[in-house]
Formats: sequence, structure tokens, C-alpha cells
Amino acid sequence: MVEILEMDQTKIWRIDKKGFVRILEAAIAIIIILLFIYFITVPTFIRKSESQQEEIYKFELSILEEISETPSLREAVLNEDTTTIDSYVKAKLQEKNLQGAASICEINEVCIAQNLPTQDIYVKETIISTTLEAQSLQPKRIAIYAWTTF
Repeated sequence: MVEILEMDQTKIWRIDKKGFVRILEAAIAIIIILLFIYFITVPTFIRKSESQQEEIYKFELSILEEISETPSLREAVLNEDTTTIDSYVKAKLQEKNLQGAASICEINEVCIAQNLPTQDIYVKETIISTTLEAQSLQPKRIAIYAWTTF
């Protein structure tokens, strides 16, 4: 609040100090909040996007390792049970907020999934071979396709 006082024919502006301090505190609080948003949230978002590709590939590789080490999933791949493998892969990808698909094909074929989106797709693949006891089944190639949901 500003008051105009007349003293000896001159006007002196007197600022109400409490109001000025409150305005200054509010401005400093807004600056602190904006700095917090800028320095805390923006760099983590940038770091996530820079390393996102590596993280997705590592996660896909861990899924492929689980499939190759779990006998029931391994057998599903060798028997080309795409529904079991596809549902397992989609469930695992949902844990990291990813969408995806899986495809099973012969070793000499190129694995191509159907109905993939037109955005960045991260693909990892591996070969699943038979065990010594079950040599009648041919080895298969499994590919996992993952993409972000945002």
C-alpha cells in the first residue's frame, strides 16, 4: 500500500513494508518452484529418453532369457504355440508400460510380426534349440517386438 504524505511541500512515497515483503516472498516461492520443476523433472525425463533404447533392449533380452530357461515356454516356442508366447511376452512388457508382440519362425526365415505400429519398434531375437532328450523338434527363432505406449 502506498501513502502520499506531504511534508514541507514535498511528496514522499512511503511503501508499506509488510505488503512489499509478502510480494517478494511470493515471487521467490514461484522462482523456487519453477527451478525445482526445471532442474529435477526435466533432466530425469531427458535421461530416460536417452537411455530408453538401451533399457528396452535389456528388458527384451531378459524376457528372451526367461523363455529359453523355462521348460514350458521353451517347448511352446519349439511347438510354435504363438498364443502362449505372445500372451507371456505382452504380460511381461506391460510391467514396464510397453506394448509388444512376439513371433516364432524357422531359423532360416526372417521373423516378421503382423500389425505393427508405425512408431519406433525395438526388436530382439534369439534361437531356441531342442534339448538332448527331444531331438525330433527343429530349433526355432523367436523375436520380441516392443514399443512405448506414450
